[in-house]
Amino acid sequence: MNPISFLSSVRGKVVTGTVVLILILIGGVLTLLGRSQENALLRGVEFRIEDIVHTVEFRIIDLLTFDDGDNLVAIISETEVIAENETIDFIGVLDPAGDRIYFTLNAELMDPYLERPEVGAALARQTPDPFLVTDQSGKEIRMYVVPIIDFDTFLGVLLIGFREDQIGGDVNRRRRWILILGAISIIIGAAGATLLARNILSPIERLRRAVGRIGEGEFGETVEIETTDEIGALAETFNTMSIELKKREVEVRRSERLTAIGTTASAIAHEMKTPITSIKTYVDMLPLRFDDPEFRGKFSHTIEDQTTRLIKLIDDLLDFSRETRLHLSDLDLNLQLHMAVVVFRDLMVANRVTAMEAYKSERRVKGDPDKLEQVFFNLLKNGIEAQSEGGAIAILTLDEGRDVLTVVADAGPGVESATRDTLFEPFVTTKSKGTGLGLAIAKKVVLAHGGEIELFSPLEEVEAGLLARIRTTFGDNWPGDQHGSCFVVRLPAITESEN
Repeated sequence: MNPISFLSSVRGKVVTGTVVLILILIGGVLTLLGRSQENALLRGVEFRIEDIVHTVEFRIIDLLTFDDGDNLVAIISETEVIAENETIDFIGVLDPAGDRIYFTLNAELMDPYLERPEVGAALARQTPDPFLVTDQSGKEIRMYVVPIIDFDTFLGVLLIGFREDQIGGDVNRRRRWILILGAISIIIGAAGATLLARNILSPIERLRRAVGRIGEGEFGETVEIETTDEIGALAETFNTMSIELKKREVEVRRSERLTAIGTTASAIAHEMKTPITSIKTYVDMLPLRFDDPEFRGKFSHTIEDQTTRLIKLIDDLLDFSRETRLHLSDLDLNLQLHMAVVVFRDLMVANRVTAMEAYKSERRVKGDPDKLEQVFFNLLKNGIEAQSEGGAIAILTLDEGRDVLTVVADAGPGVESATRDTLFEPFVTTKSKGTGLGLAIAKKVVLAHGGEIELFSPLEEVEAGLLARIRTTFGDNWPGDQHGSCFVVRLPAITESEN
């Protein structure tokens, strides 16, 4: 599934919505936690620094007070022990006049800052807030300037510089851990959301597939009920509906079969009644008029004609009811159509119908010659019988895409739209004689070949491109341009790979 399809699906929406919600919650919690932890950590660092400052201050007060300022070695030793803390950059002491009196730790690093106003404030016995300075390498230094006062005696000023990057190291490490924790939480949340979506949507997906199968006609399809919640209730309702649809389908099919049997039986009875009645009438009259030569001639002709009609009806019924089995071979439709025209030449002459042939396609098709001959015979016979004397019938083949089109059009009166919609159904006919099975059988044969057959009446209903090609081919010589019927048979042509 591509990302767009996934996001537009219910599962994608559930997963995305859950992940976004988790991100918001985790982001809020981590932000609050991070700020709280950072503030607490900074306060802790500040307390620790202030403790160091006060510790150094007290040590120096002790040394200055009790050693009268002469024990430099002791001061250096004491302050260096304290300065082992890696955050301290320098420590220095100024006397009350502002002169550096003791070297403790990297005291020369503080020289650039001795003119700061905070130092002046400390010499005036004021305690300024810590402030940041930048050394020559670009590092930030947090400086504490503390006046050293023993009771009311001003002993000097203590300067301590702490490396800001070291102070913030713990904070940065805590931030990284919070980010890592957030990323892990998001991954776990996304996995949980996916699992949640799967658990919620899997039953719905099964229902969707089952509904799709029912839509394809597979009634009676059921889904397994795994839960007792709303989805389980929906599945139970669906199963009940599906089973009920299956029962209704069986009933409908049974009713349709009975209706079809009744319709077929009625049509067959109607078609058989006329010839059987004729035969019975002549048989009943035979004992009374057996010696009449004229009657015997009519009797023989009627019995033969009506028996042939019955046999034709039975043959058509068998053709329609049997499965269409094809014996395929490579066919030249042009030759097949021309042979059909030759067969009906006498009928055309008798009805003064002109045949106009134009074979524009040279591609061959794979088909059953006997079955397709039956189709073309039926179309030609219908076209000839649909016209009065002086009509015309056009037979044309054309290439269209992967298909070969066979056009059989007549100049008759055409077929009304109400009848045209059912003309390919069995026992439907516009002729006074006939079983109404010819076109139904023709359609069945064409479909078995993977093709299509359509009826247009009048010809103007044919799509514009095909209509233009028909007109271009026959011009003004064909009188069936504005009326008549046009059958179009589409058959797949043999491709080069099949040759």
